[in-house]
Amino acid sequence: MTTRIQKYLYRFTAVAFAAFVFAGFVPNSSAQVNLGEPEWKIFAGENAWFQDAGNRVRGIAFNPVTNHLLVASRDGETNVTILDAADGSFVGNLDVTGIEGGTYGFALSRITITDDGQIFVANFKDANRDDFPTEVVRIYYYADETAAPMVVYSGIPNQKRYGDSFNSAGTGDAVTLYLSGTFSDQIAVFSFDGDAAAFDRFISVPANAANGSIVDNGDGTAWINGRDQEIRKIDLESGEILNAIPSSVVATGNGELVSFELNDKQFLGTGVMTDSIFTIINITNENTPVVVAKAYASGFGANDFRVANVAVDPVNNRFFGLSTNVALAAFNYTPAGDVDFATVTFRVNTATVPDTLRGSDDVFMRGAFRPGADGDWQEGTYFGQEISW
Repeated sequence: MTTRIQKYLYRFTAVAFAAFVFAGFVPNSSAQVNLGEPEWKIFAGENAWFQDAGNRVRGIAFNPVTNHLLVASRDGETNVTILDAADGSFVGNLDVTGIEGGTYGFALSRITITDDGQIFVANFKDANRDDFPTEVVRIYYYADETAAPMVVYSGIPNQKRYGDSFNSAGTGDAVTLYLSGTFSDQIAVFSFDGDAAAFDRFISVPANAANGSIVDNGDGTAWINGRDQEIRKIDLESGEILNAIPSSVVATGNGELVSFELNDKQFLGTGVMTDSIFTIINITNENTPVVVAKAYASGFGANDFRVANVAVDPVNNRFFGLSTNVALAAFNYTPAGDVDFATVTFRVNTATVPDTLRGSDDVFMRGAFRPGADGDWQEGTYFGQEISW
């Protein structure tokens, strides 16, 4: 039987390189998985707060204190719907008294919840427009799901677009908020002290790079994403790009991000393309990211506008995917943690065979290329699921 490894070797041998050494090969135990039918799903059009047109439902967030999933919506009227995360059943609504304004009437757009259950909601403000000359960025705060909303920020950081991406980090009276939007080349950073959210600074990023998500890693770095952009890792102080997941691994049509850990592995969840399919990426070795799972359900239709949002329940291994105008669903992501990988390390004398392996897509689909310690010798690593017996 000819294995994929053998096929690669035949291709290498045909160019007669001088030396080739394998090390550290571990066969993979399974291929990329489909997470299967969701634990529950709600199709757009089934209720007043989630309709199948208008792109008016754009934000979801998981509350780890109550085990609820909160959905920010402008369908019917401005509301934040509370769902039981276990089965998707309706629990109630947040008090939205006093939440108003927003460009095009988007008084609320995105929602984020801290690990201790504090809730923040942001409106949508378009870039400077003559037809909305007085519109400002507003951030609302809820101490918990029973509280009334409180305006903790109302102002204009600058005349860029805000409200397409919104996230938080921290707990108690030390919470950092990140806000950005489409076309913007900046992330606005706010500091919440328990009473108010003060504008702190801007982080410069490539245009559109953070219009989907900003995920603080807790170590001075963040993963950011924007539709039609690569997923990037940045330094939160300087904005310097530290790493990126190439479009050959994850298509750039995805915009949203959420991070989680399982089986001592690190993952990102993202989505969606127009096909309403969500993607789980293993980033344990962030230099060799691997797509390990897809999440979609029967009946999911096209999301032509590509607006979505994602969240996770890390205790019960649930991945929540919102495909605007299409569906909201909860998937069990446990199978993603069971996918292992194959790793092959090789060395080639590039003085004899210049760039032979560097130019081979077969080897470097998910690999890294770096100079070896022996002068002309080069060393590379293939890391992925495509190697199988």
